[in-house]
Amino acid sequence: MRIYLGNRSSGTSGNEAESLVNFRGAFCSPFNNLSSFSVGYLIMMFSRFLSAALLLTTFVSAQTPSPEQEAALKANVQKFYEAMQEKKYRNAYGLVADDSQEVFMGMAKPVFTEWKLDRIEWDDSLQKAKVVLNVATDLIVAGRRVPVNRPLESTWRLEDGEWIWYHVQPETVRTPFGNVKVNPNAGKAPVDIKEKMAAAPTAKDLFSGLELLTKGPFTFKKNEKGEVLVSVKNGLDGHVKVEIRMPRTPGLKVDKLLMDLKAHEEGTFRLVWDPPQDQESIRPSIQATVVSIPIGGSKSFLIQWAD
Repeated sequence: MRIYLGNRSSGTSGNEAESLVNFRGAFCSPFNNLSSFSVGYLIMMFSRFLSAALLLTTFVSAQTPSPEQEAALKANVQKFYEAMQEKKYRNAYGLVADDSQEVFMGMAKPVFTEWKLDRIEWDDSLQKAKVVLNVATDLIVAGRRVPVNRPLESTWRLEDGEWIWYHVQPETVRTPFGNVKVNPNAGKAPVDIKEKMAAAPTAKDLFSGLELLTKGPFTFKKNEKGEVLVSVKNGLDGHVKVEIRMPRTPGLKVDKLLMDLKAHEEGTFRLVWDPPQDQESIRPSIQATVVSIPIGGSKSFLIQWAD
C-alpha cells in the first residue's frame, strides 16, 4: 500500500484513489467510534450523579427542620413552660391541643424551680416533635425534700401553622431511679396506698445509684511518688454531685474533691502521692469514701502504704 502526502493532481488512478480513501477510513474509524462511546458514557454517568445528588438533597432537607420552624417550636415551648413554672396554667392552656385539654386540666402538673431545653427529637414528617427538658425539682425521700435534676418530656405537633402541646399516653416514665412502667388504666381503679408505698424508691435504690468502677485497695510506696485513678459512675437518671472524702494525710492530694455527673455519666478522681519529709507521719492505711450529693449514696475504699 502506498501513502500519498500533499495533493496529487494527476497521475492517480481510480484504484489508487479508492485505496487511499479506504486507508483513511480504516485509520479513523476506531477513533470515531471511541469518541462516540466516551461521550455517551460520560453523559450517562453525569445523569446518574445528578439523580443521586438530587435524591440526597431531598432526603437531607426532609430530615432537617428550617431555622424558622425550629425557632417557632422553641418559642412556644418557652411560653408553655414559663407558665407552668409560674403555675399560670390558664396561659399554658392556650397552647394545648383540643383533644388533650381534658387530660391537661386533670393531670398532676410538674413542679420545678428551673428548667432548660435539653434536646428536640423531630418526627420524619417534621410535623411532630418530642421535647426533652432538664428540670430542677425536689424529691421527697424519708420525709425530707431532696433537690434533684430530672428529664421532663413532652410531645408537640404543628396545627394551622402553630406548635401546640398534646398528650400521648406513655408506656414508661423516666425518673431519677430509672424507667417506671405506666399502667394504662391508672386513675380508673381505687388507689392502693400500701402498693404505692411499696413501689416507691427505697434507700437501697438510692445507694445503688453510685458505682465504684475502680476497685481498691490502692497502694503507694512510702518513698516514691505515685498516683492512682478512682473511677465512679452515676447510675441514676438524674444529675448528682460526687464528692471524695478522706482523712487529711500529708503528701496525699486529690486533683478535685467534687464533680458533677449527668445521668449514667462516669468520672475519675486523681489521687497524687508526694512523699513528705516526715516519714513517721505516714499512716499504714486510711479509708476514703465517695459520696453522691444530695442522694447520699456512698462507696468506700482503702488506701495503703508499703515500704
